[in-house]
Amino acid sequence: MLLAQLLGLYFIIVGVIALYRRKSLMPALAQLAANRALLLVLALSEILAGLAVILTYPEIAPTWEGVLAVIGWVLVIEGVLYLALPAKIVQRFVRKFNNDTWYGTGGAIAVLLGAISQLPDSDLYSMNPDAKPCECGHDKESHVVPMQEGAVSVEAKNCATDGCACPAFAEKEA
Repeated sequence: MLLAQLLGLYFIIVGVIALYRRKSLMPALAQLAANRALLLVLALSEILAGLAVILTYPEIAPTWEGVLAVIGWVLVIEGVLYLALPAKIVQRFVRKFNNDTWYGTGGAIAVLLGAISQLPDSDLYSMNPDAKPCECGHDKESHVVPMQEGAVSVEAKNCATDGCACPAFAEKEA
């Protein structure tokens, strides 16, 4: 959840900058694509960040975690393409997306996703509007509880039908 909050804040900051400073960002990105050393650093950073997201949120699903997983995969794929493709193709790719429309649309989407992720009642575990948190605060539909402390496998519990099975809630009730 900390990574989701971090990415949400990052999206807000970068989205606002993309919306208001896009005219100065576009030439900088064009120069970045022409500089192989900077592109190498960017590609390696994207791969590292993408892998961190994928390892934290591995499942692609119609949930906030799934959205983060897709973002992680996009980062990894883009980083690998920057490293693997010839410079001319990378520059052509950057030119295609380095325009006012993409900055405006991408900036607005980034701010929106970032803002939603920061709402106090934001349920980062489900995009289902009918999903309500159980007594422990977890999503009733996707609440996963470890079978035993330290166990690798997990047992899915539906808090709506099985009652809250969260160990933290059970300790609080006792």
